[in-house]
Amino acid sequence: MTTTEKRFGGIHESLNGSRTADVTGFRTEYRFGFTYLDEPAYQWLRALYLRHIRGPHYLINPLRRNLLSPQCSTGYIHGVQDYGWQAVGPGYDYVLDYPAVAALTGNRTFRITNVSSAPGYLILDGSKKFVPVLAGEPVTFSAYLKADAARSVNMYLEKIDKFGAPITGGPIQTVNVTTDWQRFTLTYAPDAGTAALRPGFAFTAAQTYNVAFAAPQVEYSAAATPWDLGGGSTKVLLDQIASTSPQFPLSDVTVTLWEA
Repeated sequence: MTTTEKRFGGIHESLNGSRTADVTGFRTEYRFGFTYLDEPAYQWLRALYLRHIRGPHYLINPLRRNLLSPQCSTGYIHGVQDYGWQAVGPGYDYVLDYPAVAALTGNRTFRITNVSSAPGYLILDGSKKFVPVLAGEPVTFSAYLKADAARSVNMYLEKIDKFGAPITGGPIQTVNVTTDWQRFTLTYAPDAGTAALRPGFAFTAAQTYNVAFAAPQVEYSAAATPWDLGGGSTKVLLDQIASTSPQFPLSDVTVTLWEA
């Protein structure tokens, strides 16, 4: 597998040659090479490419543990439905703070300042993508939180069916945030009717919060492991498929996928 991570945005150059970068997002391109595929295996790849099996599809990268997007894991926040943290209702700003106990310590994160009309929500990766799951396989959601005074927020995993619709009955817990960075975790083993999970936080009261969030992670595990950058689960589209036949009836196949 060859992986290419692409940055989107623009590089601006002034008259004196100095440069600034505007980053609007990141997307990943994947390329797979399969050798000596028999015809039944090759037909599965063609079925995906020809949309006999409709996409987009979820690609689980075994080299990455954190199933959130890179934007979400590194603290991109906005009010629209896109990769990152989607704030639905709360106000937010950025602070120059980060939990030192997290691997790859960053230099800033965001905080929720207030909720003027409750409830408010923080939805990880918005509804741009979910976390695909298998029945009975535990999933652990974790994040570091810190506040300027004792606060309480709700941490949840919303269940999603195979049609992308929410299902009631997902796990939720109240976390008591202190003035020190603390990692909170929520583990859940999905039932047979759950195809995916959507992690988030809920703010049930209209008030000032000043709660900072950092280093979120969702992983296939019964317990939280050390934090990692995101990219373990990606929604992809098949761009092209190419093949050669080194020996009849076998094929060498190259498949290129783009992140949706």
